Amino acid sequence: MADKLMRIMVVISFLLVMVLFSSCGNNVRRITDIDNGNQITVKSGEVITLTLESNPTTGYSWQVMDIDNVILVQDGDSEFMQASNSEGLVGAGGMETFRFEAR
Repeated sequence: MADKLMRIMVVISFLLVMVLFSSCGNNVRRITDIDNGNQITVKSGEVITLTLESNPTTGYSWQVMDIDNVILVQDGDSEFMQASNSEGLVGAGGMETFRFEAR
């Protein structure tokens, strides 16, 4: 009986996690260099990811210089992901992603 109860709890937990992740994915607006020059409209609470080409080892990277925290809040530091076709190469470029939340 305890084994069956444990299985039910695992299934319920899994379903709850899936619901949470599926609802989070709907509120993410992904922006890249293709969106340059376009006006972006977001709703309060929506998450914005901004992904741009970068190569921090050569000084080619991005920084947030000025942001109105009443409108937009940066969520943590940027994350750099080396290009998959350059795995193991020192100094290779990739993509830098910033996360923001609309207020």
